[in-house]
Amino acid sequence: MKNPTRRIFWIACLLVILFASASVASAAGYSADVVTTGNSGTSQSKMWVSYSLWAQRMEPVAQPGMILIVRMDKKLIWNIMTREKMYMEIEMRPSMAANTIASGEKSPSEVERTYLLTETVEGHLADKYQITHQVGNDRTVHFIWLLKDNNLFPIKTQYKDSVTVFKNLVFEEPPANLFEVPAGYQKMSMPFMR
Repeated sequence: MKNPTRRIFWIACLLVILFASASVASAAGYSADVVTTGNSGTSQSKMWVSYSLWAQRMEPVAQPGMILIVRMDKKLIWNIMTREKMYMEIEMRPSMAANTIASGEKSPSEVERTYLLTETVEGHLADKYQITHQVGNDRTVHFIWLLKDNNLFPIKTQYKDSVTVFKNLVFEEPPANLFEVPAGYQKMSMPFMR
């Protein structure tokens, strides 16, 4: 891996966006397997979201022993390495603020939303929409499937080069200890991230 710290930083940024995409879904929180398929292959992660803590935990299947926790309430991201019993702490900057583009909410750049059909996705009825965004002269189109019984939860999104699906979705509040650094873990110093 060329620059693992930089990769972790960008993964953490993506997590913030994913968390924002689902943050409107349920007051109870949820857990799911998040599967993204794109040009570079398929990635899978287990995700837990707590609305009472305003937190998210993600465990990438391809990187056993790595845990990413986003604590919006503390404005912190923790990258936990269980094998080494260490963690990195990244302070969230304003540029990492929640973004609604991947959620069911309309983003500022959205210029058109067209309902296409209702279909079953992973055992849930969902409405499929075509979303058009415009930033300057650039227009992009993607598709989003919003749960029929919770029209702000995107159970599936499809962009030009990737598809993300929430599988094994369970709406219930996860245990609070999932969103904490385990006791006895050593904090790594990251002076360049300040």
